[in-house]
Amino acid sequence: NGEDSTAVLNGFTLTGGTGTGAAGNSWTVGGGGIYIDNSSPRLTNLLITNNEIIHNVASGAGIYSEGSGHPTLYNVIISDNVADGTSGCNGGGIYSASDMDFQDVVIIGNTSCYGAGIFLTSGVAAYLTNVLIADNIDGNYSNALFFQASPEVHIINSTIVGNSGSGLIHDDGGSSIYIFNSIF
Repeated sequence: NGEDSTAVLNGFTLTGGTGTGAAGNSWTVGGGGIYIDNSSPRLTNLLITNNEIIHNVASGAGIYSEGSGHPTLYNVIISDNVADGTSGCNGGGIYSASDMDFQDVVIIGNTSCYGAGIFLTSGVAAYLTNVLIADNIDGNYSNALFFQASPEVHIINSTIVGNSGSGLIHDDGGSSIYIFNSIF
């Protein structure tokens, strides 16, 4: 909590996680692989895989981020994570309520009810550069990406393919989505 961009997690495999209570909220569990709260860490050269959250509301089985921080992911693979909630499940790969940057990231084979690849909320800004989002499984809306509460999203030189569910991107309305030189 409260780490700045000098905090670096580099060269690890994070697996088998089951999450933690979200900001004192026993109803929601998040962050099977990594839980970020009001922090701006640099996550590099990581494999975040096979984490599973089963709870009332399960969010961010791979990564859960909230608060005023701005995490950066570089050369990270987020794969085969499962968010399974009895009352909701958001972001099998990533749930973010904070600004985030993604560069050279692979998000593949994750499962949730909403936004199996990435679930963005709370008016955050996200930059996805050279990102592959593929083969994620969504039970309800937006197999790859789910945007809630007007985030600003930039998708640059990225590929989003082979996901199952009801659509590529679900936007609850008001989001600003910019797509450059990408494959869908």
